[in-house]
Amino acid sequence: MADQPNSQAYWIKRTTGVMAKLDKTDAVITAALLKTIAAAKDEITDDLASIIQRYADDNGLTYQQAKKQAYKTDLSQYVREANEYRQTHDKDPEVLKRLNTDYFASQVSVLDMLRAQIEFAVLKQTVNFNDQFSDYLKQTAAEVDKRLAEGFANSTLNTSAIKAILANEWSGANYSQRVWRNMDQMAAKLKDSITTGFIRGYGTRDTARRMRPFVRDMDATVKTMRYVTERLVRTESTYVANQAIASRYRADGVDKYEFIAFIDDRTSKVCKSLNHKEFDLDDYDPGENAPPMHPHCRSVIAPALSALTRYDKYLKPKTAEKYNEIHKTAV
Repeated sequence: MADQPNSQAYWIKRTTGVMAKLDKTDAVITAALLKTIAAAKDEITDDLASIIQRYADDNGLTYQQAKKQAYKTDLSQYVREANEYRQTHDKDPEVLKRLNTDYFASQVSVLDMLRAQIEFAVLKQTVNFNDQFSDYLKQTAAEVDKRLAEGFANSTLNTSAIKAILANEWSGANYSQRVWRNMDQMAAKLKDSITTGFIRGYGTRDTARRMRPFVRDMDATVKTMRYVTERLVRTESTYVANQAIASRYRADGVDKYEFIAFIDDRTSKVCKSLNHKEFDLDDYDPGENAPPMHPHCRSVIAPALSALTRYDKYLKPKTAEKYNEIHKTAV
């Protein structure tokens, strides 16, 4: 017999079904976001190869040579591209804060120019990363609300409500701030690596061999970014999904929720300690009494048992049967 709407098992199944769907969509967006990081890597690799080919002599390219002034043609090309990009993104404060080409009016060394090119390559892909991730989180919020709204009279989340969820800072930052912070760290590591490479000296005549130490460092950085991206997607999608669930509950008269931990051998101690505890929805606080409690958190909220009788009055007839049919095909 199918779980009925006034059964707590029904609502737990319904919300955990939403999270099961996220497992699949999170993997898809993660793969797409990793392509932006790979694109930054490819551009930086090409820039370094070009620099080595243009500035190295038969003995390679040393740190002392890298500190010499860059060719005006190389510098003017970078400044032109950077200024064009800045003009097309003049409403983005994060771009304007990072893309400052004013100092390129004076003499610039080869190393400084290459470090700036690394920043520029990462910045462009950060914007791409952020745009894709923002769209995904908006779709996640809308989809979660839609799935929970099946059979309800109230309308779904509007655009302003979704924007508010995404803009809200939890644990000190929102998703976009975390994206920029992660990518800034990537750029910093690559700039340090390129400086170290020049100090060691790119001393062989073959460009590919000259680049191997830096490429190894860059591969290690990209590998780290894979983990960072997977963690970011899982954690932020858990945050957005649970915020959408909480918004739906508020709209439908629920005043208490129950913390539901995903129990297996990877469940954290904090989530186990909160499992099946009830909280007032007015006190909903991600990281304190609501998911995500930590990076990679997989917990979810459901209506508290004490709130179910109030929640049931918003259901239309045969909602349970309809949902169970949806659940079989959609998750």
